[in-house]
Amino acid sequence: MRYDSWTIREPKDAEVNSLCSSGVSILPALILSAREMQTDVGEFFDTSISNLHDPFLLSGMAEAVERIKLAVLMSERIAVYGDYDVDGITSVAIVTEYLKGIGADCFWYIPDRMEEGYGLNSSALQTLRDRGASLVITVDSGVTAINEARYAADIGLDLIITDHHECKDTLPECAALINPRVHDNTYPFDELAGVGVAFKLLCALSQDSEDTVKRFGALTAIGTVADVMPLVGENRIIVHHGLKLLAKTSNLGLLALIEEAGAADRRLNAITIGYVLAPRINAAGRMGKAGIAVDLLLTKNPLEAKSLAQKLCDLNKERQIVETKIFEEAIKMLPTLPEGEKYPCIVLEAGHWHSGIVGIVASRLTERFGCPAFLICVDGDVGKGSARSVCGINLVEALSANTALLRNFGGHALAAGFSVETQKIDALRQGLIAFCISQEVHTERSLTIDACLKPEWIETENVRKLQLLEPYGTANSQPLFMLSDFSLNKLTAIGNGKHVRMKLERDNYSFNAIWFGMEKEALAPYSGDKIDAAFTLDINRFRDEESIQLQLVDVRFSAANPDDVSQEQELYARLQARGRLATDEAKSLLPERQHFAFVWRALRLDTMQELSGTELARRIVNAWRTEGQRGAESCKPMSYAMVWVILDIFEEFSLISIEKAAAWKINISTAAAKSDLTKSKILLRISEA
Repeated sequence: MRYDSWTIREPKDAEVNSLCSSGVSILPALILSAREMQTDVGEFFDTSISNLHDPFLLSGMAEAVERIKLAVLMSERIAVYGDYDVDGITSVAIVTEYLKGIGADCFWYIPDRMEEGYGLNSSALQTLRDRGASLVITVDSGVTAINEARYAADIGLDLIITDHHECKDTLPECAALINPRVHDNTYPFDELAGVGVAFKLLCALSQDSEDTVKRFGALTAIGTVADVMPLVGENRIIVHHGLKLLAKTSNLGLLALIEEAGAADRRLNAITIGYVLAPRINAAGRMGKAGIAVDLLLTKNPLEAKSLAQKLCDLNKERQIVETKIFEEAIKMLPTLPEGEKYPCIVLEAGHWHSGIVGIVASRLTERFGCPAFLICVDGDVGKGSARSVCGINLVEALSANTALLRNFGGHALAAGFSVETQKIDALRQGLIAFCISQEVHTERSLTIDACLKPEWIETENVRKLQLLEPYGTANSQPLFMLSDFSLNKLTAIGNGKHVRMKLERDNYSFNAIWFGMEKEALAPYSGDKIDAAFTLDINRFRDEESIQLQLVDVRFSAANPDDVSQEQELYARLQARGRLATDEAKSLLPERQHFAFVWRALRLDTMQELSGTELARRIVNAWRTEGQRGAESCKPMSYAMVWVILDIFEEFSLISIEKAAAWKINISTAAAKSDLTKSKILLRISEA
């Protein structure tokens, strides 16, 4: 329904049985086998802090530590320069908190998103110098700031850059540069978030990783998850411990935000961070008020914490309104494509769009259309853009290929920012489209399912054991399961129509399910039908009672047995070719009055248009089985071939016309008169068989 295709992994029975014999529960065992991790189970489950790498393995770390210690010793003023997203905000918070804790004269600075844009800028550096700073430590930014680093040196500022973004061939000259992605770096793990790099700096300064985890693990986990970093290696260890610390945090700002966001009674996991906490922290930066979020994370005043948390939640609501408006406008601006074609990429611009919101809108467009999206906010002669991409198309490479058209750019393979002169936007659009076409990436939206479950496996204790695989995120996604051939029943719209609740039922099994972001009307064609469901599993807690809840990701009509379909097609083909039919075959094709009436009613539904002949027949047959046969139990079963025969008879009497292509278009005659279908020549030919 949402995805063009499903890929279903196949856990190996022998591996699953072996894992279960060693004490692993059935659902985690299925995932470990499906993802070919059964041989790395010990390493995967070992999240000991002792497994964190020595921070001094990062190039530039020794120089950075020496310069910071000198600044503290000499009472120099230190400025912590950050970014306005969650990664940058949490980075600023932990470095500022640590430096103040060791007696440093320290203050923080985050550029205004609307006025200054992303990264280091010379005006801000001059401001920091004017405020008495002699050392600037960047977090989550700076690795591409070659000119700005040169300017800092010119005005007497020492610069330590900590970052994790992609590097260019030339690096800025500074007192120290720490980035696991620098080309000559030999650090064992290069997927740290910006806050992860800042965290490693604090580990080096304190020379006590365990204590650093205890003090700053929760905020480091929040920044890592929010920046969609792979939750493997060091990130998995940091987030694993950070989540435990978050559940018992003494940080007044986090406590107030958790309460204000309605998450106080929830089990706090990576999904809570990604969908509850991070959007509220991010809202401050998106709306140009990142300082509110930093103040929240650093405050020691409970009343101030409550007030700031309320402001963040209000900003998030405002952000949602603006986001929806931009998204709707962007959809209307998309060029119309010929049927069957897809966008190689989307490049749109507008003068009134909020520069802090277009990134998340670009992400929604990418998710919906399965291609990179570039959204540009035009302000006079300059446009500021945000981009999101799909696996296989690297945004840094796409923007690098169009460097001549850009003022600047930076970011990751899947998320980037850039600026462009307004007069060059059309040329940039053509350049980006050409690049994306040249990649020859198959952008079909495909869903990868870990395992098809037996209904009896879905019980509370099994679902609870899935928590052993957490934290979930990039490179360790939440397990996705499938149930086959279930009925979709009792659809109920909830959340002002934004979501839908339902039941999946088969035989004696019944499961509660919910689909967030799905409207009831969109699922109506599947109601009561046999479907396959793709979902994640969760334990819902309400009034101290627990129940299993399936969170749907996609559904599709249950496929008929391929052999049965081919037999139906072969039978129908012989009829069309006036081939010989056996008596029992002919009888199976002869429709009764109730069959004719049911198919006629079905054809009037919009959901029966623009389908392949097989899909059309399948829907009608499934609908007959679930509702049409009620009150007509004495009628013979309806088959695919019978449906095609009925359609031929309707055409014979000019009741309909069918345009047969990959998708059939059925036109119902507006002047259709009552006809005696028993006089059909097609029926006569079948009867004579």
